[in-house]
Amino acid sequence: MRSANVQSDKMKILNRTLTMTW
Repeated sequence: MRSANVQSDKMKILNRTLTMTW
């Protein structure tokens, strides 16, 4: 559960950075 949560957070951060860069 913790691992999945961390991965989700990482994906969210990546998505945010992508949106910011784009």
